[in-house]
Amino acid sequence: MPPGPGRVWIAGEAAGALMNLDGCRPGRVVAVTTANVRSTTSTELIKRVSAMPAKDVTVVRGLPVTRVDRTLIDLGDDLSVSRVELAFECAYRRRLTHPRRLRNRIEEHGTVGRKGPSVLRWIIDVQGETAPTGSALEVMFLQLNRRSSLPTPIRQRVFKDPSGRVMRVDFIYPGTTVVVEVDGRSFHIQRLKWEEDLERRNRLTASGLRV
Repeated sequence: MPPGPGRVWIAGEAAGALMNLDGCRPGRVVAVTTANVRSTTSTELIKRVSAMPAKDVTVVRGLPVTRVDRTLIDLGDDLSVSRVELAFECAYRRRLTHPRRLRNRIEEHGTVGRKGPSVLRWIIDVQGETAPTGSALEVMFLQLNRRSSLPTPIRQRVFKDPSGRVMRVDFIYPGTTVVVEVDGRSFHIQRLKWEEDLERRNRLTASGLRV
């Protein structure tokens, strides 16, 4: 018998893809259900749960899905830490969640028999409730920075140039004047943007920073 309404929810990476979270790729359908149903094809994965709290579910594009906090915890069970971090930073950047709120949800959810909560707790500890990154590329820079055993840079730091104009830089290494700006090829492909970037770099240099 097919499950009745309100008993199946798209979850995990499929839910993340519906929310357009970085690191989540559309593909196999992943769902959780309180009904007694099983996967029938290799393109779907159905997980049975004993209950689904109302605060863990919502509707996206007309489809029933797990909310972003529950989705991130579920992603921690199935994806690499780097991809979960991309998804978390994307959700934080878009104000879909917050480190404190997510940490509280992890404590409510518990950690017995699952790695997802531990993965998210580690990501939040590393993030340290600082400002969210500005893009997925910035997250990948932080991951590269950690793999290279470099000092953790301060993200989204605000400066004023000699004329008093406010500038926000992607990263600056603490105790130094070394600034890192992370821009993709699409940012530089247009001449106007390239000229704006060059002018911004000159202002940062005039402020005594090394870009």
